[in-house]
Order: sequence, then C-alpha cells, then structure tokens
Amino acid sequence: MKNNFQALQYAKAQLGRQYWYGTFGQLGSEKLLDEKTKQYPKMYKKWDRESFKDGYGQKVHDCIGLAVKGYMMSPAVNEPAIYNPKYDVSADQMIKLCDITGGIESMPNIPGILVWKSGHIGIYAGYHSVIEAKGHADGVIVTKDVQKWKKWGLCPWWEYISIASWLCSLYKNILNREPEPEGMAYWTQQLNSKAQTPSQVLRFFLSSPELEERHLDNKDFVTILYRVFFDREPDDEGLAYWCDQIVETSRAEVVEGLLYSQEWRDMEAYLEYII
Repeated sequence: MKNNFQALQYAKAQLGRQYWYGTFGQLGSEKLLDEKTKQYPKMYKKWDRESFKDGYGQKVHDCIGLAVKGYMMSPAVNEPAIYNPKYDVSADQMIKLCDITGGIESMPNIPGILVWKSGHIGIYAGYHSVIEAKGHADGVIVTKDVQKWKKWGLCPWWEYISIASWLCSLYKNILNREPEPEGMAYWTQQLNSKAQTPSQVLRFFLSSPELEERHLDNKDFVTILYRVFFDREPDDEGLAYWCDQIVETSRAEVVEGLLYSQEWRDMEAYLEYII
C-alpha cells in the first residue's frame, strides 16, 4: 500500500525541479509545454516560454502534482507519471477528500501530512518545514513557515507509518505471524526509551531463532529483505544479485550492508523522528 514515508521521499527527490501548471510528474518537453499552453492559456501566458527549457527532460509538477498525484501516478520516483483519472484532483478537492483533517494549529507532528491553503497544497517534511511546488518562479522548494497554511489532512490513499505499524510489519514479513501484545509492548518500550535503535531491532528480528526455524532458502530470505528494507518485492536482477552476495559472504553480512543503504537510513531517520 502507498504510504506517507514514500510520498515524502518522492517529494524530496523533486527538489529543485520546475513548476509547470497542470502537470503531475511527466517529463518536461516542448510537446508537453505546447499541450499545457493550449490547455491553460491564461496561466502559461504569464511566463516566458524560454524559462521552461530548464525543465526539459526532468519531471515537472504543479502543487497537487507534487504533493499527491506525482507519487500516486508514477511507477517509480524518477519515472514519468502515467495518468490515472482516479487521482486527478485539485488541491481544494484533495483536502475535502481527507477523512481526518483540522486547523493547522492542531497538526500532528508526522512527516507526510498534507498542508493546505486555498488553491495550494504541500507536504509536511518535519522540523516545521514543508515541501511545495510553489510556482514557476520558485519551482519545488522547502519552506519553513508552517503557520502560513490553513489546514492539514491525512491522505486517504496512504497508510501513515507509526512505530506500531512498523513493528507489526516486522512480525508479518520476517516471522510470518501476528505480534503478541507482550512483544509489541517490549519493542515499543525499547524504541521509545532509546534503549535500542530501529536498526538494532531490525537486526534482532533478522537473526532471530524464530526466523531460522522457518528454514528459508536464499531467495525467500532476500524477498524478506526487500520487504523490510525497501517495502517492495524484489525484481529478478536484484534477487539474483543478493542471492549471489549471500553465497559469497553470508546472510548476516548482507543484512549489515543493507543497514547502511540510503533507503534504510532515510527510513530509520523517519522512525526516530516519530518516536
């Protein structure tokens, strides 16, 4: 399922790229510019055509395209979006679709929450900052004034990752079972008290006797690694590569290497932020 962490990582990957009104993660090109100029002539006549050339060959977005639509419609972070009418909403429509929302003064401190003001939307990045496609002159930037926004909302298309949901995913993906209350309470206390880091907890699960008792082959073990480190199923090339690495080294060494991957470091930073 789509989640707030991935949505935020998508937005971060677009920093510095151009704002094109009416776009949601397509690759900028002269053809796309012609299409959008024809579709929204009043908007595009505001800007010098030459100013769009820096966006050619890169993903381009407007505000809702960045905060929601680009992530929902793109096969991968840097791949062009594929239009899906299900997610074709405006900024104002999006905030109305949020089942849980409130005034900005009551916003929970959870990265990946949507923030809104009339006609404009961004995504909260933590530390009082917002990533937004602010306009053609600014592009995709980080801004710090959270109080300029009017409302916040939880996107109904995303799961919002909590410490509890992350721990449950370890039980499900690694041990293939539901967590028991005592185990959840123990690991939650360990994380909340800073007695253990998320990396230490993950390392424990991946080396636990309970996992060893499942007698998984290397392909099944690598599949688990993809699910817990990358939140996806392995592709054939990646599956073969990591199986070869296990044969050449060991499962423990492969796990240690993945604990230093940028994707896991980003996730650990998120988990430590919400603790």
